[in-house]
Amino acid sequence: MNINRMIYTALEYHRNGDLSQAEILYKRILKKQPDNVDILHMLGLIYAARGDFDSAVRLIKKTININPSNYHAFYNLANIYRDNKCYNEAIDCYQKAINYYPDFVDAFYNLGVLYQEIGRLNDAIKCYQKAIQINPNLFNVHFNLGNAFYDMGFIEEAIISYRNAIKLNPRFTAAYYNLANILKEREQNDEAIILYKKALQLEPANIDLYHNIGILLHNKGLIEEAIKYYKKAISLNYNLAEIHFDLAFALLSIGNFEEGWIEYQWRTKLKNHSFEFKEPEWEGTINDCCLLLYEEQGFGDTIQFVRYCNIVANKGVKIVLLCSESLKSIMENVKGIAGVYSYKEQLPEFDFHCTLSKLPLIFRTDLNNIPSDVPYISVAQVLINYWRNKLNSEKHFKVGLTWAGNPEHENDKNRSCPLEKFLPLFKLKNVEFYSLQVGASSLKKIEKPEGINIIDLTEDIKDFSDTAALIENLDLVISVDTVIVHLAGALGKKVWTLLPFSSDWRWMINRDDSPWYPTMKLFRQPKPGDWDSVIEMVYSELSYYINNSLSWSK
Repeated sequence: MNINRMIYTALEYHRNGDLSQAEILYKRILKKQPDNVDILHMLGLIYAARGDFDSAVRLIKKTININPSNYHAFYNLANIYRDNKCYNEAIDCYQKAINYYPDFVDAFYNLGVLYQEIGRLNDAIKCYQKAIQINPNLFNVHFNLGNAFYDMGFIEEAIISYRNAIKLNPRFTAAYYNLANILKEREQNDEAIILYKKALQLEPANIDLYHNIGILLHNKGLIEEAIKYYKKAISLNYNLAEIHFDLAFALLSIGNFEEGWIEYQWRTKLKNHSFEFKEPEWEGTINDCCLLLYEEQGFGDTIQFVRYCNIVANKGVKIVLLCSESLKSIMENVKGIAGVYSYKEQLPEFDFHCTLSKLPLIFRTDLNNIPSDVPYISVAQVLINYWRNKLNSEKHFKVGLTWAGNPEHENDKNRSCPLEKFLPLFKLKNVEFYSLQVGASSLKKIEKPEGINIIDLTEDIKDFSDTAALIENLDLVISVDTVIVHLAGALGKKVWTLLPFSSDWRWMINRDDSPWYPTMKLFRQPKPGDWDSVIEMVYSELSYYINNSLSWSK
């Protein structure tokens, strides 16, 4: 076989993936032509494919030594270096390839990918933009440019890049997905749903797409439709706790408690659930035992579900409760609890354990049998008197106000309301407002808007017993969805809860009352972000009570 025929055959083997036969022929050729740069190059690529880094680098470097302007050799050597995390060497080789061939679009693209991998996003963007300048029809370059822009926080530029990628390749699932994610973050839910569904047509078994569509439908108030997507995602992978938990919220919000409480138990499999005990879990069937009940979600959940303690105790069960230190003193006054312990304290011996949030499932709670007798939380009269002496004695309607929840809550941006939005309420006469706001949004931490005349006694609040005693001296509590509404509701005080358009499951949908708290009235946003309408409704209701003070129930 002559040398040209050998070269042709070797290259054919290589193209067809028969690397062993190609290697044999390449080596035979090099015995006759030891400086054949093309064969040295190709043999180096075979070694690289096999993971023989040293041999690959040696051969391609030899190629470059023979022909220093071989930009393809520099390019492939750069790829080998990058694959082996030799980033500085790879950057140098990509740049040399570009120096010899300034329109080398693949070199710009891969150098951009490398820069993106190591966090040099500005450099990555420049490389992608140069690649697009050379060839604007490469959809994957537009996609990566969108990713780099997004990581840099240049959201508008990222959106443009993803749209360009989709325009060039209408079957580019990842571009639909990433663009939809951005629009979801910006609460442009309608278009995000359309994009997720287009991606779903291309990848009908993609669980994340079903899940995200479900979330957005849920946020739009289309609960039944959202449930279908959640269930489809679960049918593809049953063990995804987050989707089960989202499904629980949807089911509970429409009153499907039978399925909802079962799905709600998946919360214990989420990453933030860390409680483990050697004792068995209580299932509600064994009495005459000592049971540890414990919180494993927020303060509001603890207050909402502690109502079950007296029911459990009536089964002959001795209850000890594990809770946060700030809740401890007020939990000690809940009927049915024999002892309350904080996380810093040594627990007594117990026979079984159970989360508070599992009790509705155990007792098969539905809309007809929610234990809604209030108050089920109380505070010592001496403490109530202490706080009464702090309040003005003038005969005004005394209203407690909370405008912000926990800033670490995943939905805080929707649940919390800027204090200045409440300004119309402060124009009402004969109303005295008291701040119940603590934490990062308290009056000590923010600049009080002009016209907000509110009394702040929160400096003296040590725990929830103090908050409860202050609430007991008020005529009304007005609050966004935070622990304060649970506390006021559990105390049996009149409380108006201000809800975002897409509210938490416990407030259900299309209701202005709560089956959990008989003294609560709900005020809902008519559309996402519309706090002005909520405050307008509250203003009208509060005006009515002021003008009809005889009907006011203290």
